[in-house]
Amino acid sequence: VDPWEKSGWLRWAKVEEARGGAGRARGVLERSLKYVGKNVVVLRALAMLEAREGNHEMARKVFKAAAAIETEKRFRPKTMQAWGLHEANLGNYKVASAIYRRATELAPDDASIWRAIGELESKAGNPEKAREAHKQAVALQPSDPRLWYSWAHCELTAGDAIRAEQLFIQAATMGATPDLAFSPRQTQDVLRVRATALRDAAQLAFRAGRFSRCAEMLEEALAETPADADLWRQLAEVHGRGKNAEAARAVYQRGVKAGMAKGSRAKLYHWWGLAERKAGNKDGARDCFERATKLDPGYMSVWLSYALLEKDARDFSKASALLRRAARRAVTTNIQAPFLFLSWGKLAEMSMGDASLARKIYKKGIQLSPANGTLWQALGMLEERQGFLKEARASFQRGIETDPYSTGNYQSWGLLEARQRRFTEAIELFEKGYEKSPADAGLLTSWALVEGRARGNVSRGREIFERAVSADPNHSGSWHAWGSLELGAGNPEKARQLYLRAAEVDKLNPVPYHALGTLEVVHGTVESARQFFQKALECDPEHALSYQSLALLEDESGQGEDAARLLFEEGNRQCPSSEISQAWALFEARKGSKDRAKQILADAIAIWPAAVALYHSSAMLAWKEGDLDTARVMFGRGAAAAPGESAVVYTAWGAMETERGQVDKARELFRRGIAVDPSHKECWQAYAKMERNAGDEQRAMELERAMSVLL
Repeated sequence: VDPWEKSGWLRWAKVEEARGGAGRARGVLERSLKYVGKNVVVLRALAMLEAREGNHEMARKVFKAAAAIETEKRFRPKTMQAWGLHEANLGNYKVASAIYRRATELAPDDASIWRAIGELESKAGNPEKAREAHKQAVALQPSDPRLWYSWAHCELTAGDAIRAEQLFIQAATMGATPDLAFSPRQTQDVLRVRATALRDAAQLAFRAGRFSRCAEMLEEALAETPADADLWRQLAEVHGRGKNAEAARAVYQRGVKAGMAKGSRAKLYHWWGLAERKAGNKDGARDCFERATKLDPGYMSVWLSYALLEKDARDFSKASALLRRAARRAVTTNIQAPFLFLSWGKLAEMSMGDASLARKIYKKGIQLSPANGTLWQALGMLEERQGFLKEARASFQRGIETDPYSTGNYQSWGLLEARQRRFTEAIELFEKGYEKSPADAGLLTSWALVEGRARGNVSRGREIFERAVSADPNHSGSWHAWGSLELGAGNPEKARQLYLRAAEVDKLNPVPYHALGTLEVVHGTVESARQFFQKALECDPEHALSYQSLALLEDESGQGEDAARLLFEEGNRQCPSSEISQAWALFEARKGSKDRAKQILADAIAIWPAAVALYHSSAMLAWKEGDLDTARVMFGRGAAAAPGESAVVYTAWGAMETERGQVDKARELFRRGIAVDPSHKECWQAYAKMERNAGDEQRAMELERAMSVLL
């Protein structure tokens, strides 16, 4: 009827993107250009579509064309804002800054551009520049709560929680109709921002221990937006602190009666279920999850939470059935829910011991979301664990092809090649990933560890760690990994400083505190070690490694077996894991309780059938007792559980056969171990020792030379 009206084309493109993906939406937008000409709004929509799909060069080309029209016709520079945000999200801060500055030349009195500059400078780690830009923004539009809210988050990033709370409150008190005209949609956005600002201010009050003030602010926010499920959840958490489940339950009961939409009520029931699960009320959690799935069957997160509840109850079949129902719903309604398939695949492999089912699940998820690089990465990692390196490489390659700016596939593939001692290929993959995403601290951390630890080039590792922490100063994992590299290089004091920095940037992360505790154990300062392990458990009461380390510390420091045993039991109850079960079993074996150790391992294997270390420990116990047939069975089961991680099993098994004089069998096992993991030094050493003891000195020397070159 009216093909020259752009709004119809834009709506049609949105429908096609939701229904059939980016290709169909792109076709609609490109077709519209034949009628509307080089329309800046359509071009901007096309550029943003390309950006969402990871086609960044094409996005830049279209952004540039739209921005040229804006500049020529002196339009408000919305395209430049979108383009700048796109570059900022890719870590290209200098490019983004240049684009924003051009936008200010076109519209120096546009507060939203100054806000964008402030957010960019905050991301780039320039708090003073961020403040100046936000001051400029609020000077232009002092009644717009969105500007104050953005400024508050920048102060929070800079570490000034007091100033951030003041700014959040300022945002919450701004008028719903500020000094410029808002559309009805923008007015709703302003109301939402005011409520969100109160919520964020309340969070800061909560962290500071001002619980009554926190609750007051949340009630104020709910008075404006009573249908906001997230506010009810936060209020329930405030009243439910200190394990006060009844008080939290009362808030949730008020919330679900607040007259919100079905989808919001489903979310609230979901969160209520999570609170009941945390309080140990599994039946109450099930009831909430059931209600949520009935209210909104397409709400994938609640299906996942329900399945995890059943997984914790060791009912893996029911957990899998729930995820299957959710997946069926996702497929029939075309819901993009890759996290659902990721969790289901992990359950199938790690908990049910069914790698074949996991493979099918990942492939089903890929059919639904073919451009999701994380699913391809999960499939590749599964293939590597199963020892199918060719298939793993093919999956990583497909992940890169379909989602070139998702660097997880570069990272996992690079680590695979490093484990195979193919360092040239590994470094090439890390470099390509870095080109795509220079701000990916996780990728840089893996690269640094390969350079510094696996290749032994510590100075090069340090250089790359410098890049990682510069790219993201708040990435705790980079600081921690760097500390581990320095510790391995014989620099414990430098390691301590880096661990402390890791703890500083993420105060709720238990890992740096655990590392500091381990460092104190090495130095023999028991009390400091104990304090760090306890701090780690304060951060995360489910940090299994800290329970394990604290238990062993108490035993070795003279507190006695009973104290250690209580900690193992508490850890196994709070955060059951294969690692803590293995450590507990080995502890019992050292104390002479071998039957108890065997039972702990048997129970753990039933729960974690893919945990190679459990089979290894069980086999070692049988070997020490002279039960070689049982040891062989357990070694065999361990090698089959996760073939790609079985080098440690083949090494120990080969050593056992060597001791029994079964040289040919041992030789075969050592070869298998090296084939699985060429970097497994102990396997090379055991193989060479066996050949030397068997009288083949030349073969032993050949193996040692090969090991020397490779490692």
